[in-house]
Amino acid sequence: MPPWWQRTHIPFMLGIAVLLPLTLGGQWWLEQRDLSQAGTIPPAAPLVEGTSVELAGTHWEFLGAQAEAEPQPGVRRVDVGFLVTPEDDVAGERLYSHCWFRAKDDQGRTWEQLYSFDQGEDAGTTGGGSCATGDFSPIPGGTEELLAASFEVPEEAVQDLRFEIEVATHDPELDIEPGADPGDLSEVLEEFEELAVDNDPTEDGVDLDANPPRPVAASFAYREFED
Repeated sequence: MPPWWQRTHIPFMLGIAVLLPLTLGGQWWLEQRDLSQAGTIPPAAPLVEGTSVELAGTHWEFLGAQAEAEPQPGVRRVDVGFLVTPEDDVAGERLYSHCWFRAKDDQGRTWEQLYSFDQGEDAGTTGGGSCATGDFSPIPGGTEELLAASFEVPEEAVQDLRFEIEVATHDPELDIEPGADPGDLSEVLEEFEELAVDNDPTEDGVDLDANPPRPVAASFAYREFED
């Protein structure tokens, strides 16, 4: 009997063993990409170096975070603050239609914002996935607005938190309900893309380069409010 490495079926089986993980991995990557583009999973949220970032025409300034004890043992309530300034009314409408907050730790655990429209007398509203003024109107262009979000997280996760912000990039005239859940955007965004004709704006088309339909995101590392 020839040595095992010379048996004809062995190379074939080794080839399968090598290619199968690559094939499955490639398929997983494509599925993740498609889900992300469809809005059914959050977009990538790169960590911001510093305290400010520009997203979809709005300037975001991260003010910091504050962790407070909650009645439940081992849980902390974490409040975060931002100053946002839309460059124009279109950017303000984007925040009004889709503006989402999350907290995530180094283990990949994620916490959604506590659902509350009451953010204080001097702050705008962020409840329900929409960022707006205190009277629930789109933030006017050129206007600075204080936004706050709160999370309840395990005490040991606080120092490792990153705070993600996700905002719309689409044309605000799209018929999207303000504060829609990210998973609800898929159908509307698909209709929007169907209006595009080779990314060339026409009477019946939409310029996707000028009006990209997918949300964008960024994240800030935990740091305390400055005195």
